[in-house]
Amino acid sequence: MRIFKILFVGVLAMLVAACSKDVETKNAVNKDEFVSSKLALVKIIHKDKEYLANKDAYMELSKDGVNGTSGCNRFFGKAVYSDDSVTFENVASTKMYCHNYDFEDVFFRSLTKLNIANHGLSDGNVMLYNDDFTLIVKPLN
Repeated sequence: MRIFKILFVGVLAMLVAACSKDVETKNAVNKDEFVSSKLALVKIIHKDKEYLANKDAYMELSKDGVNGTSGCNRFFGKAVYSDDSVTFENVASTKMYCHNYDFEDVFFRSLTKLNIANHGLSDGNVMLYNDDFTLIVKPLN
């Protein structure tokens, strides 16, 4: 009976380990696929407030750059990738007037170093986040 208990505990431990490894794999984002993608901007969460993007807002990531539109102004810059994050450098944008569009200001301030994850978000959305900002984006390709 004691051998059965030890065997049962061993099998249970292996099942728990296998399940937790599967969860990690689900939450992982394939960086190589992410690097060459076009992402619709959905919303930004900053200081417990949500800012919704308009339907035209997107960012397009390439091997070493980023470009797109905040929904009003176009932007471009350099993108540097690590295993689970992307850092944006030298980001510049056009300066057209955007009436009552708070999203744009928050979006441009968020473009620093952002971690990449999908943490079980619905509809295939991906989360880019750091200590101050959470961007929800949706891959378009």
